[in-house]
Amino acid sequence: MKCICELHKKNVIVGDINTQNILFNTNCNIYFIDCDSYQIGGFPCPVTTEAFLHPAHRGKDMKNFMRNLADEYYAIAIFLFMLINLGRHPYDRKGGGRDDASKNMDFSYDINGPSNNAPNDIAKKRWERLSNGLKECFYHSFQKGGKYASENKCLKPEIWLKHFEAFEKMQ
Repeated sequence: MKCICELHKKNVIVGDINTQNILFNTNCNIYFIDCDSYQIGGFPCPVTTEAFLHPAHRGKDMKNFMRNLADEYYAIAIFLFMLINLGRHPYDRKGGGRDDASKNMDFSYDINGPSNNAPNDIAKKRWERLSNGLKECFYHSFQKGGKYASENKCLKPEIWLKHFEAFEKMQ
């Protein structure tokens, strides 16, 4: 997260954030690969992984689309959710339908009640173990009408970092 914050300070947008382009080893070292498509200056990032793209931008020709930091923030939120849920996408749900859930921003997890559409019991248990702060961040990022769900209101990486550091201290 800190590395992405540094790139953003230099006006570099990773663009194609996904679980195949950010790798970890057993010593918790992080590696960014496939860096040739970063958006720098007036050169757009021509590629995307649709599962990490904000629903407002689906179907756009990324070769001619200049991303902004908020676009990156949404992809970061997806990546973080998948990281703590062992690869589960936030719109995975019982019985499938990820594409529709993603398009409609119909998040399967609830802050206060049961998460009946969560894909399985492991996903539900992982959700229940999160701090209230992280639950709220994820919920409001992925649920239609959430405080951070619109493309220009996505949470900045620094805020995610603060919540994850607080969560780590609780453990």
